Amino acid sequence: MLGNLGVQPIRATSAAVLVAVLATACQGAASGTKAGGTEEPVVLRLANGYSNLNYVPVLQSFVSRVEELSDGALRVQVEDEWGNYAADYEEQIVGDVANGTVDLGWVGTRIFGSLDVPGLPALTAPLLIDSYPLQDAVFGSDIPARLLAGLDEVGVVGLAVLPGSLRKPVAVAGPLLGPADWRGLTFQSFPSAEQAEAIEALGATATNLIVDALDAGLDDGSIQGFEKDLLTVQVNGMQVRAPYVTTNVNLWPQTLAVLGNPDRLEWLTDEQRGWLDTAAADARELSTGFAARDEQILGELCQAGARAAEASNADLEALRQAVEPVYATLAADPETSDVIDQIEQLKSEVPAGPALPIPAGCTGSAAPSVSTSAPTASAAFPEGIYRVDISVQFLVEHGVDQASAEDNAGLQTLTFANGSYGLETRGEQIVPACQSPYTVGDRISLLAGPGCGGSAPVGSVVMSARWELLDDQLRFLDVRSGVGEDHFTVVFWAGLPWQKIG
Repeated sequence: MLGNLGVQPIRATSAAVLVAVLATACQGAASGTKAGGTEEPVVLRLANGYSNLNYVPVLQSFVSRVEELSDGALRVQVEDEWGNYAADYEEQIVGDVANGTVDLGWVGTRIFGSLDVPGLPALTAPLLIDSYPLQDAVFGSDIPARLLAGLDEVGVVGLAVLPGSLRKPVAVAGPLLGPADWRGLTFQSFPSAEQAEAIEALGATATNLIVDALDAGLDDGSIQGFEKDLLTVQVNGMQVRAPYVTTNVNLWPQTLAVLGNPDRLEWLTDEQRGWLDTAAADARELSTGFAARDEQILGELCQAGARAAEASNADLEALRQAVEPVYATLAADPETSDVIDQIEQLKSEVPAGPALPIPAGCTGSAAPSVSTSAPTASAAFPEGIYRVDISVQFLVEHGVDQASAEDNAGLQTLTFANGSYGLETRGEQIVPACQSPYTVGDRISLLAGPGCGGSAPVGSVVMSARWELLDDQLRFLDVRSGVGEDHFTVVFWAGLPWQKIG
């Protein structure tokens, strides 16, 4: 949290700030009975395959909302990096929820085709749900509730199916418009039998390398493109390696499923289950803001060197024709085929809405300053003075609660000198700069020390991240909080570039 760096502490609602409580809370059904005979909070551990929930604000909302609705009586403890970034980490999460290793988990619905769960693969059929109004219509229908029942097939309880951001093709050398642009590429996506088949149908070779292996492939030229939502591209600074985004080719949404262990959920009271259900319903409402968020993020990505393009109507039609064989595969399952038909009916009735606008100056070739190979962190970190002005509006629009945003917004000055860092905030009140050591290896790590880190032990890691410096703009990538999953920390450090001023 930012409070750990010597400025005003935030009023966070994420599970990360509950470490002291979680240490004593039970991992079963507390120490009471199903009737609730205990005053200790009930803690549910949730497996998250990502480094944090900044990539999926809808899940962050779910976690926070559970605590708010229950007034702290029911809490979700997020366990990050579940599966250790293995290619099959989502299958691991499903299995570990089923066998009780963890209470809850979330995975992309894309994985269920590989697990032979009927119906769910329809949500990520290629180029089917290709607009936010259509996704809203799908999630306003009976489809999500209908699909949850199928999760019994893999031994878990389906708590919710939630909407996600639309994922677009992003490329290294130029925008991917029609099928001709895909031919011969190696293109990354998450493990999914249907999505891999769609990529192959477009003429590319599918790979499911992620995280460092994906970065290495982009750097050495063995991977030339990938599918991501704009938020992920921004948070990871991926426009440095792959600057070209096709804005109106929405391959599929990242719809996701929240899973529960049947035995663990059986111990919850009806009221506690009600809190989970209400939190999921409230999280679904976030989808109404996805379009506006994409528009804002695209503008920021363009300022950071990304370039956007639109496929023509002929290109779009050619893409749809190319992926038709995938629908033959999907139709082999009657339930999936029926859900696809239902979505196509909604698609014929729901206007797609306005296209994502491309900012002026964001088309054409990427500027020479945008490198396709990322800088390598080393002991020679570029010390100096860096500054960013973070507004209340920016923090709120990126999922920070209003009170925390007002406490922490302002002009931030970050100084690195002689192996130490200092941070000063000038907003409505001036917060004096702290001063503490930092270390640099594969990642930069800011350590707790006098005035920095709050109550964290001296020498412990407050924040760590990969970094890059281009055109005097310092960006922190893959930010991790030293106190656990913390949405605010990621937004604060990775949301905007830090301009070098000295």
